[in-house]
Amino acid sequence: MTHYEVLGVAPDVSEDELRRAYLRLARRYHPDRHVDADPAAAADADARMRRINEAWEVLGSPSTRAGYDRSLRAPGAATPGAPASAPTIRPPSSEFRPYFEHDEDDDDSWRYEPDEGDPATAPPRLLLVAPPMLLGMSVFLLVAGLTLDAPGVVAAALIGALFSLLLFVGAPVVVLFRSRSAEERAARRR
Repeated sequence: MTHYEVLGVAPDVSEDELRRAYLRLARRYHPDRHVDADPAAAADADARMRRINEAWEVLGSPSTRAGYDRSLRAPGAATPGAPASAPTIRPPSSEFRPYFEHDEDDDDSWRYEPDEGDPATAPPRLLLVAPPMLLGMSVFLLVAGLTLDAPGVVAAALIGALFSLLLFVGAPVVVLFRSRSAEERAARRR
């Protein structure tokens, strides 16, 4: 069935008449008009509307319409309206399973094991505790110095906050260098 037959017009129809035919059929078979219809009638109207839209997509533009008309006149042309090289869709084999409960190639045991750190690269406990403790002490001294109007205590609080900031930044750097040196020692032992 050609696109012209789907729209119910002759191949030499004018663009205006073609548009009117499309709009008339679209109003008649649009799925919104068949909401209350029985499922079979609604499905039929939906399928018909899809064919109407496909026909309009080809015939609605003068350039695609001209190409379509040439394909209709070509000897041995494929079925009008069908793409020249339609893809072949094959169902998956019966052996295909998208998910297995357990696959012998799948080793997920590492996900459920606890992470173990290398004791040689672990930072000293003091390096972990010192920055937050120093920051807490600095905040306490700052509040106390501002409350008591003691500039020396405020200065000590600011110096403590500066050292705390340096430790917050410096602790990860120390850990990185320790882990690098531990990896180098391990590589030399091999």
